[in-house]
Amino acid sequence: MRSIIGIAAGIGFGLGIALVPGLGLVVIVLLAPAAVGALLDRDPGRPLLRAMMLPACAAALLPVWQTWRLGAGFGAGMSILSDPATIGWPWVAAAGGWLAAQAGESLAVLLMGLRAARRKSALEARLAELDAEWGDPDRRDTGASA
Repeated sequence: MRSIIGIAAGIGFGLGIALVPGLGLVVIVLLAPAAVGALLDRDPGRPLLRAMMLPACAAALLPVWQTWRLGAGFGAGMSILSDPATIGWPWVAAAGGWLAAQAGESLAVLLMGLRAARRKSALEARLAELDAEWGDPDRRDTGASA
């Protein structure tokens, strides 16, 4: 099923480039970093691709719309892409999505470790309280609290 969807998407994209080459050129150039992310991300659910594609597509909407308004021809696409800021914003947005995906995972691991350490110290303190209140003075340390 996935290969059929991929083939259909490829045919549709090829037709789109053939019919409106300027618009296809703008989309290819502006979403190139996200396409690289698609090639590199092999995790289930493709979280890196989604993190890169969403902000890149959002930043590419205005240039795509401007290309469409100018006629969607090759000249219109080249005139839109002649401005470096037009290319830069979607690329920076894709890089920001990549950074957020990478930093988010590391931050989640760090926060879970800190939370577990805090919970462990609270449980050890409560265990010491209970041991002081109910413990047997002749009890030998079994190393359970270590």
